Amino acid sequence: MSANRILRLIGSAPMAIVLLSVLAVICVIGSLIPQNEALEYYRSNYPPVISTMISALRLDRLYDSWWFLLLLSFIAVNLVISNWRRASRILRDGRKPAGNVNPELFQSSEAVISLDTEKEKGDLFPGVLRRMGYSVDREERGEGTVFHAEKGRIRLWGSFITHLGLLIVFIGVIAGRALPGNFSDYVEIDEGKSAAVPGRGFSLRLISFSTDVNERGMPRSHRSTVAVEENGKAIRESVISVNHPLRYGGVLFYQASCGIRSLEVEVKKGDHAATLSFPVLPGGQIAVRERFQQSRDPEITVYIHNFFPHFVKTEEGIGNFSPYPANPVIRVFAKEAPLDEKRQWEEIGFMGLGDAVTKDGITFTFKRVVQWSGLLVRVDSGMFIVWAGFIIVLVGLFASLYIPRRVIRALMAESGPAIHFEIIAPEDSFSESEERALSELFPALGKDRTAT
Repeated sequence: MSANRILRLIGSAPMAIVLLSVLAVICVIGSLIPQNEALEYYRSNYPPVISTMISALRLDRLYDSWWFLLLLSFIAVNLVISNWRRASRILRDGRKPAGNVNPELFQSSEAVISLDTEKEKGDLFPGVLRRMGYSVDREERGEGTVFHAEKGRIRLWGSFITHLGLLIVFIGVIAGRALPGNFSDYVEIDEGKSAAVPGRGFSLRLISFSTDVNERGMPRSHRSTVAVEENGKAIRESVISVNHPLRYGGVLFYQASCGIRSLEVEVKKGDHAATLSFPVLPGGQIAVRERFQQSRDPEITVYIHNFFPHFVKTEEGIGNFSPYPANPVIRVFAKEAPLDEKRQWEEIGFMGLGDAVTKDGITFTFKRVVQWSGLLVRVDSGMFIVWAGFIIVLVGLFASLYIPRRVIRALMAESGPAIHFEIIAPEDSFSESEERALSELFPALGKDRTAT
């Protein structure tokens, strides 16, 4: 297979359909598999084989994977070749458009209008067309003079401009991942803790995290209240939410995921107090072994029997409305002894966040739900290229959809004492203003027309 045939294949419409179909399938996969979650999330929510495949193929970071960028590169090459061919054809046909008009068209077309005018008015025809906004090209033939008049030619370039904009978008996406200094990372920050930003002299501290849910238990919004810290000092406070990233120091921080890290219960007896932390697995569950936590001073073992992130109580009973801590409640048992001692457990009861229960001189307080926020950290110098591409796409669509292209073709020949015209009007015929302008030369236009 020759090089030209290979290039034609790569730049062909069938190849574009195949590549865009693959891209659509990948985007569907990316919407079905949550992106940028912690590895433990996939291990706990998918079978081992599936979670291993997700990690190996980078399906958890799909849009940053090397093979996704390779697919975009193939699409970009397809667009370059197809756009080059399209532009060459438009430029070739636009150099001398009258030369592409076949005189036989005036004999075969049913839309031909036959008109006569005085000889001295024949030369005024191209000037009238120009006053109507048409660009006019003419060519002398044996049959007479052929005219090609056109306006709105930019419409022919609409598809080219749209494809060019898409090409620039793909280039921007590729550049945003491949250029030196660009990077994409994912970090999880617990409330009250900080994480250093790679390659930058500042860190980000998560002050608090919150989730609003609707009446069906679905999240309305996730919000991370963060502080930018330099040299240990907070210099800026901001809120990161979905579609509202934080930009600082050339770095973008996107809200990507969230979860509950742990529950904190304080036990206090006299002057002795201790805070016990119960780690929470992805999905809001507490591991069986982690349900038991022991304090040495005072010597107490606490057992969380149930954890309801969003506790509800109805006529049917109690339950969990959503996995978000909108109304966290725990059911607590305790015994004033080590875990392995066979002393009877005593129920402390259901406790909401901030509740304190005293039993046998010991106060139990549900102090805190520690949440974490998953942030996508990105330095992407290609983002401006992407936005420029989107603007060009809009320009191309506007040209294709809203700028009409109008073409008038005419054949002028002497016919005795008069000049005879065979005219092919635009597809939607002449407008009223065009008929008025042409009636200066052809009084019969708009009255009695003789079609051949």
